[in-house]
Amino acid sequence: MKELVGVNLLEVFDGEMLARLADDPVLLVNTLYAVCKPQADERGVSDEAFGELLVGDRIEEAATALVRGINDFFPKDRRAVLD
Repeated sequence: MKELVGVNLLEVFDGEMLARLADDPVLLVNTLYAVCKPQADERGVSDEAFGELLVGDRIEEAATALVRGINDFFPKDRRAVLD
C-alpha cells in the first residue's frame, strides 16, 4: 500500500489519515485500488477502469468498507479509535 500510493493505513489511528482520505477523492480511489489490486490484476481491471467505477454512492460504500476492514483487522482495544 505504502509503496503504491504512499499511504500507511496504520496512520488512521492519528486521525489525520482518515481526514486526508475523506478530503482527497483521488487519494481515496488510489488507496482503494491498492487494497484491491490483487483482485483487479486477476480480473484485468486497470487503475483507471477501477476509478471510473467508483462514482456516486459507490465511492462512499467503498470508503465505508475500507474503514470497516481496517477496524476489523486490529484488536478490540485499538478499534475504539475508529468507532
